[in-house]
Amino acid sequence: MHRFPLALFCVLAGGSCLSGCSQGDTSAKYTPSPADAESAVETVLDAWKAGIPAGPVPDTSPLINLTDSYRKNGETLKEYEILGEVPGDLQRCYAVNLSFDQPREEQAKFVVVGIDPLWVFRLEDYQLLTHWDHNMLADPPGENGESQ
Repeated sequence: MHRFPLALFCVLAGGSCLSGCSQGDTSAKYTPSPADAESAVETVLDAWKAGIPAGPVPDTSPLINLTDSYRKNGETLKEYEILGEVPGDLQRCYAVNLSFDQPREEQAKFVVVGIDPLWVFRLEDYQLLTHWDHNMLADPPGENGESQ
C-alpha cells in the first residue's frame, strides 16, 4: 500500500479546515482546472494499463501521484472509459469504467487535488485519508498470518 506523506496530509487537512474557518475559499489554491484534472486521471489510467504500479507516475510534469490501495495484485487494466466529472462535495471527482483482463468490469471514482504536484486518489482512499483512517484490508499480515 502506498503511504501518504505527512506534508500532503497537512495540506489536505489544513485546506479543509481553513476553507471552513475563513472568509476566503482557500481550497481553490489546491484545485486543478477541469482539463488538468481529467488529463491527470487519463495519465494514471494509461500508466496502469502499461503495468506501472500506484505511486509517482514517471516522466510527468507536473508530477502526478496515484494512490489506489484497492487495486488487486496481478490484475491488469485492459481498457477504461472516463465518464466525466461527477457532482458532489468534492471538486474534480471523475467516474470511470474499468475493464480488466480476467474479464471483469467495475466503476470507480477518482479525486484529483493539487496543482504541482497533482494527486489522484481512488475516492475510497481519499475519504479514508480525510477521516484519519486507512484501508485495513491492505495491511500485510504478521509473521503468523495475524493482522498487525
